[in-house]
Amino acid sequence: MVLTNTLPAGVAVVSASGGGISNAGAVTWPALALLTNGGQTSYTLTIQAPPFGWLTNTFSIGGAGSDPNLANNTVKLVTQVILAPPLMVINAANGIGISGTPGAAFRLEYSTNLTSGAWAPLSTNTLGAGANYVLPWPPTNGAAGFYRAVWLP
Repeated sequence: MVLTNTLPAGVAVVSASGGGISNAGAVTWPALALLTNGGQTSYTLTIQAPPFGWLTNTFSIGGAGSDPNLANNTVKLVTQVILAPPLMVINAANGIGISGTPGAAFRLEYSTNLTSGAWAPLSTNTLGAGANYVLPWPPTNGAAGFYRAVWLP
């Protein structure tokens, strides 16, 4: 029996346990000599997913022997990948630090009154490879008050 994991587009294989080999958008593990009725085996596949979207991962197992139930040889797993929410840390000595997914665009906004619902933009930025952005404190183009980072599409 051979287990094959067909990978979604945009996914990169980091590692596969048990001798799994990545080739042409799929990972295949060496044939199992025998898996008895009710038996089980386990493999681990580590991937790097794109920063957001829906991924459909398809697993299938097959072999040359007879199988009375071919319907249970394939399973699909659908997962939604979302951007990590921004983490904003204010430190008077270092500034406002923003951490999150590299390449994610965000707008830093401020408000002087949280009950009004009005937010004014300070700056629009993109997180670099270090997934970190620092705005000097206190900001030069905004009144003292409340601050937030808003992810942009």
